[in-house]
Amino acid sequence: MKDSDVLKFEIQKGALVYIKDKCTANEIKWLTDVGLKEKVLSPIIYTTNKSESKYNLPYMPTGFNYLEGTYETGLVIKDNNNGNEFVWIPVANFSNFNRVEYNKGVTVAQCIEDKAQPELSAIYTSVQKYGGYYIARYEAGLPNTTSPAIANHNTACDGTIKPVSKPGVSPWNYIPWGTNNDIANPGNGAVTVARSMYKTNTDIQSTLIYGVQWDAALEFIKNYGIKDTVYPTDSTNKGNYTDSLKVTGASTAYKLNNIYDMAGNDWEWTMEAYSAYRVFRGCCCYSVGASSPAGYRSNNVVSNSYDYCGFRPALYIK
Repeated sequence: MKDSDVLKFEIQKGALVYIKDKCTANEIKWLTDVGLKEKVLSPIIYTTNKSESKYNLPYMPTGFNYLEGTYETGLVIKDNNNGNEFVWIPVANFSNFNRVEYNKGVTVAQCIEDKAQPELSAIYTSVQKYGGYYIARYEAGLPNTTSPAIANHNTACDGTIKPVSKPGVSPWNYIPWGTNNDIANPGNGAVTVARSMYKTNTDIQSTLIYGVQWDAALEFIKNYGIKDTVYPTDSTNKGNYTDSLKVTGASTAYKLNNIYDMAGNDWEWTMEAYSAYRVFRGCCCYSVGASSPAGYRSNNVVSNSYDYCGFRPALYIK
């Protein structure tokens, strides 16, 4: 056998296989006749080239590695340094990247999300250019904790302590949206903490999730992978509604397309505004899945904090 012939074969999962594009048609026929199988090519599921990124080929940011899943089932990436996990939300049709009315709680018409606001404008530009964005796989957690509910976290809301997106930690509850109802200068709270998560990364920027990003994630769950069309309006048995707060990622029953706890457990602050208030989504452990599902919108004073209210960061590509 010549050296050039050796290049036509490979061991895959313990078996000798042939590489189709290195063989002639006659060789393929003979190899097939003798029972040899063709090498199964691994699909390309992400890119490290920004210019190639699109909804079905997510861009892999610097400092992250692939963990599991596909763009259809929820492609999960993991931070090499601290283990934070995020899920790609593909936006196949940019014209559909809009907030969705689920008729649960306050309405979209009653809420404000200004596309001209610099940060949100940057998100829209990024989603159109790169075909999607990343959402934290888990509710924001407080580092180095394992108890589901820890007393007041307000002393750590200035961004010096960064949240984590990991399983098995305490949801960062008892945190206000901020001290001011101002996107540019929110003061200490969920907005500042979420933005601090990847403030210096050259590839991505973290922020508190916007309403349009929350809704795009729910539409992803409706239309891809598990294709759960009722989840946004009835999350019965798909979220923690047990009257008791649980750690992040407590049950795979609360995971849809590799995203955990968008229903139940903790309400989650968003950047949507309702008059002088800010909107939180998804309801909490004290709610009921049928009437208070993942698509629910409620609101409260930005400076208030509760045991049943946390937050979730999102990432957009710069």
